[in-house]
Amino acid sequence: MQSIPVDYLNNEENRKRAQRVVNDITRILRAAGAEKVQDVMVTRLAYALYKTYSLPESVGYSYEDMLSRQGVVLNANVKKYIDMVNPDTWHELKALTGMYSAEDFAGAAALPFGRYGISSYSATPASVVKLAEKILDIRPQERAADMGCGAGSFLLSAAAHHPESRFTGFDTDIRFKQIIDILSDIY
Repeated sequence: MQSIPVDYLNNEENRKRAQRVVNDITRILRAAGAEKVQDVMVTRLAYALYKTYSLPESVGYSYEDMLSRQGVVLNANVKKYIDMVNPDTWHELKALTGMYSAEDFAGAAALPFGRYGISSYSATPASVVKLAEKILDIRPQERAADMGCGAGSFLLSAAAHHPESRFTGFDTDIRFKQIIDILSDIY
């Protein structure tokens, strides 16, 4: 499946389309009776819908199809949000794939994490990310580690600019791992 550029959400039109996806998912969940729709649920469902683009058209796109017969990899954190919606709601959500592109769903999945893919409370400013890349002067085949990487703004940017190198991040907050797993797949 095609990844989107790290700066994808810097484009205003891309951000608007991603926001429309978020709004439509939220509308469907509310119509299905969800009293409170959290960003994390919308994000994970947008990511699951993004993953459906890797399935053959003949697949029914049910939760079972995604997890068992076709081997789509979704972490347990994403699976629990699919489990929260009933089959009728999932069918209605899947109908959105006829209205939006895979990139729109990827953007919607990344949107709550901010302009650079990471929420404002944990983001390394873009200027610091660029400075770190310049100072480190990463060469092909080199390895770099980020201790206290948060949700990986430096790692994602460096990996995009140096695909032949290897990057590893460490953080004590497990929530960041869930975020970076999704973002690293999208970007």
